[in-house]
Amino acid sequence: MARHGERTMRRLLTGLLIATSWCAGGASGPAASDVLDALEAGGSFEDAGATLGSMFDAAARAAPDVDADFVRDLAEARRLVAHLAEVASGDDPQTAASEHVRGTLRFLRDRPKLRASLVFLVDPADDVPAVYALLDRLRDARGSILEEWASLVAAVCVVHDRPMVRRINENVATSADPIAIFDYYVAHERRLFFGVRPVPAELLVHLVDTTASLPEMAWALEQHQGDRAVGARFFDIAYDQDHLRGEPKKSTVAGWTLQNIRRYGGVCADQAYYAMTVAKAIGVPATYVGAVSGEGAHAWVGFLQSDGRRVWWNFDTGRYDAYQGVRGRVLDPQTRRQIPDSTVSLLAELSTVGAHDRQVAAALTDLARRRMELDRLAPPPAPKRRGKGRRDEAPAATAPPTDDAVPVPAPGPGDGSARASDVGAVLDLLEAALRRCPGHAPAWAAVSDLSAAGHLTLDDKTRWATVLHRLCGERYPDFSWSIIRPMIEGVADVEAQNGLWNRAFDGYGARLDIAADVRLAQGRMWERAGDTRKAGQCYEDVIIRFANAGPFVLSALLRAEAILRENGRSDLVVALYGRAWNATKPPSPRSAMFLMSSNWYRIGSFYAQRLAEFGRDADAASVGRRLRNGR
Repeated sequence: MARHGERTMRRLLTGLLIATSWCAGGASGPAASDVLDALEAGGSFEDAGATLGSMFDAAARAAPDVDADFVRDLAEARRLVAHLAEVASGDDPQTAASEHVRGTLRFLRDRPKLRASLVFLVDPADDVPAVYALLDRLRDARGSILEEWASLVAAVCVVHDRPMVRRINENVATSADPIAIFDYYVAHERRLFFGVRPVPAELLVHLVDTTASLPEMAWALEQHQGDRAVGARFFDIAYDQDHLRGEPKKSTVAGWTLQNIRRYGGVCADQAYYAMTVAKAIGVPATYVGAVSGEGAHAWVGFLQSDGRRVWWNFDTGRYDAYQGVRGRVLDPQTRRQIPDSTVSLLAELSTVGAHDRQVAAALTDLARRRMELDRLAPPPAPKRRGKGRRDEAPAATAPPTDDAVPVPAPGPGDGSARASDVGAVLDLLEAALRRCPGHAPAWAAVSDLSAAGHLTLDDKTRWATVLHRLCGERYPDFSWSIIRPMIEGVADVEAQNGLWNRAFDGYGARLDIAADVRLAQGRMWERAGDTRKAGQCYEDVIIRFANAGPFVLSALLRAEAILRENGRSDLVVALYGRAWNATKPPSPRSAMFLMSSNWYRIGSFYAQRLAEFGRDADAASVGRRLRNGR
């Protein structure tokens, strides 16, 4: 009973102190630190979280008239307490487990760089208890140096909260012990191309996700230290032609290591894995990229590159001509989700922004999101799943499957349905965040969500689309398209929306996959509007222009066929598929192993089925023979 009274009094006193601090002008540090002081002294995580939540809500209500540094400190404390509360959940406040978590709080409060690096990097998809369990291991083993290596520690913790596993066709590579990986990068920092300490944690996640053994890493460093174009190591690996003809892969038989891949060769997946892993060994963030074009699947490498003045991601090495106009997909090491390569490219923007500004951008975005929730401008976040199954398992590292069509939400009102003052406050916060860090993707995503929910006026959309295209349009087309697309879909007037689709088609014309996506979305718009003639024209345009560019032509074919059948013109279906198939090319001999995933084969298979459906069995058999022969 006495303990309950102490808790209640402590909560009241803390709340009074915070309210006084807020009313006095919101000095950037003391208010949040007072809550953490009370928690460290024995207060409950529930009380601390509630108090910080109330403060954050007050700041959100006051936005945009808030001090950015105050918001940064408050957001950091709020995130930290939420993380530690999740770690301590289910424990009695007086148990040893909770006291251990309180010790973690004290440890992090004494190490401000580490604290900020970690709490602003943790993603909702992370297994938070596992992240902090790994921090505990590092603290026990290397505690005296963790503050010095704050970004590296944060990256290791969020990537290796469970073992990193890569499946490269028939081979599987699993990461070494996280402490050993940490030690490798600390021990060799002076030899590493970009170093470690100057690199933002968001980029380091693409360095520490190595799945090679430590001896392999050391070998690669000895062989390739300082390589400015490490992606070219892709071409060091001879193509295993015998494997293409059905023989077991020599590097697999010998034991799948970097050394044996180098000695015996492999296929594109092995070439990409080798170049990526060598890059990680010499201190260059890198990733494995896959895609499907009209010829089939392929893999190549992406790596961070610098000429001494600027930094950028190079996704061109090993990316043959057939794949230049299609979206590459990479595995996000932190969330284990597949993401576009240009989303990774955007991370290069962070290399020119200091840690404090990156954190302010994250905090202001947090505040904008909270204001959106309070004003019901967006649905609340989905409940967080618990346990080891929180994230999807990493898929096999071959080229990814064809993207399904993105579901199209019903258009919003398009004229700013919420109060203009509420939306304006959120947009002001997001603009302030992006002024601090133009490459902060979550802020752009929040703008997109506002648009998708129908809360932006046409003028708002035009302004933000212009800013986005100026920043990202040519360098990061996939990312900019992911933001602009829902803006267009949210325009209620069909003719106005149609004009925007046409402008987008012209603007993204160099990216065949995005241009096709524009036309497909435009076709669906006309279908919803009841104009199947114009919808069919959009789908026909995709079929004519992009027959050999990528698998998206199949979506256009299926929609065009559905329109013909719905309008009583089934007699034209066979001709539709015949024209499409005649426009495609069989895959080259180099891509023969991907024959069945090529546009030529898949469209031909549909064509043969439609011929048989309409009684043209001899023609169907002829097409089938060509498909079996591959020409």
